[in-house]
Amino acid sequence: MRQISLPLVFWICLTLVLFVPIFVPYARLTYFATFLVISYYQRDFNRSMWLSFGCGVVMDLLTPLPRFGLYALNYCMTTLLLYSKKRHFFEDSLTTLPFMVFFFSIISTLVQVCLLTIFGEGLPLSWGWVLTDLVFFSLIDAAYTIPFVLLLRRYTRATAS
Repeated sequence: MRQISLPLVFWICLTLVLFVPIFVPYARLTYFATFLVISYYQRDFNRSMWLSFGCGVVMDLLTPLPRFGLYALNYCMTTLLLYSKKRHFFEDSLTTLPFMVFFFSIISTLVQVCLLTIFGEGLPLSWGWVLTDLVFFSLIDAAYTIPFVLLLRRYTRATAS
C-alpha cells in the first residue's frame, strides 16, 4: 500500500461522497474508509488521527446530521480502536485493505449509533438494521475497495515508468 498515492485516494473518496448520494441516496456507505485505512499503513498514529478528524469534518459539512462534529468524533474513535490492529494484517496483501475497510465500516457504524444515542438522536435497532447497515453496507464498502486498489496500483505503476 506504500505505492498508492494518498492524496489521489482522498480526491477519489471525496468525489464518491459528492456524487454517489445523487444517484443512490439510500446507500449509507463509509466513503472515506478506504482513504483512512490506507493512511494507517502510510502514516503514523498522530497523522492518521488528524486525517480522520479532517475527513470527519468534511462529512459533517456535507451531511444533514443535526450534530456537527459527530463524524469527526466517530472517525477519530474508530481510528483509535482500529489503528493498532493493522499489525495483524500484511500490508501488501490484496485482501488486507478490504478486510480492514470492512472492520472500519462496522466499527464506525457501531460508534455512530452509540454517539447518536448519547446525544439523544438514537436509532431504532432491529435485525433488519443489523443486516443492512451493519453487514450489507460494510460488505459493499469492502467490495468497492478491491477494484479501487487494483486501478490505483495500475495507475501508480503506469506513472512510475
